[in-house]
Amino acid sequence: MRRACFLWTLTVLLLCAGLAALFPARASAAYPDRTITMIIPFGAGGATDVIGRYIALHLGKKLGQTIIVKNIAGSGGVIGMTELAESRPDGYTIGFSPVAPLIMQPNFRKTMYNLSSFCSIARATNEPLFLEVSAQSSIRNMKDLQEAVARAPEKFFWGHLGMGSQIHLSMAHMFKMMGVNPRAIVFKDDAEAMAALISGRIMLYDSLPSLPARYGVRAIAALSEERYPQLDVPTAREQGFDLRYTQWMSLVGPKGMPQDRIAVLERAFAEVCRDPEYIRDIATVYSVSAYLDSKANQAFMEEEEAYYRKAMSEVLKAQ
Repeated sequence: MRRACFLWTLTVLLLCAGLAALFPARASAAYPDRTITMIIPFGAGGATDVIGRYIALHLGKKLGQTIIVKNIAGSGGVIGMTELAESRPDGYTIGFSPVAPLIMQPNFRKTMYNLSSFCSIARATNEPLFLEVSAQSSIRNMKDLQEAVARAPEKFFWGHLGMGSQIHLSMAHMFKMMGVNPRAIVFKDDAEAMAALISGRIMLYDSLPSLPARYGVRAIAALSEERYPQLDVPTAREQGFDLRYTQWMSLVGPKGMPQDRIAVLERAFAEVCRDPEYIRDIATVYSVSAYLDSKANQAFMEEEEAYYRKAMSEVLKAQ
């Protein structure tokens, strides 16, 4: 009787093992097999949201699954990135973030996360900030700008979006190089600052490349290593100022995501970045693809963190 039970149990176990080989468990099913959520740490309608939604649409098509965008605005992107860092690292919650929430905020104030709280999936874009003056301004390059500020710094006003923002840091860094200290006005968003620039309330602002064309202001320098194809103006470096401030955006996930799932997203997004339809979509907001794979993007973000940490320490803490 015992022998019969043993043989019966052994037969069942062997049968189960065979079935398992033929039909893998759901845990090892092809990823992704359900909807993915993409956290964007800003509200709807901004540049990060628009590009992120194009990515969600095209990446979802490549993966054969829906990617739902979840906007979590507040505290300069910190609230959304905190939720992402605390999400289950199973590949079904990912994020799309620009440089400020991911790197600048943790170096400016105490947050519940830092760069090591996330895993790199891929870089999507890398757009320089552009120094801008009104179309009526006599300032046409950075030499003109330096001379104008030096003549009357107390009458020269520039705009930014708050202490510690990328716009604030980039121009404060530039003025430190010039050895001048003009007066700043804080605005709530780009639209308000652009209105002030056009009206003459401020003389200088900087932004992404979509704004000069949209508002009819003049870009005098790109804060990048090379000229930007969508808005071909001289770089700050060409004009004697070693400034590099670009608004890059990356796909990231919470720390601990399985490497094989990162690889699936990485490969699919590489295909997206070669898709002419996606390229046309992001061109509508003056963006171009700047794809880096997971490993290269991780190295890039670590280099950027070191750059921003040094700049913030030297510029912001001196103010």
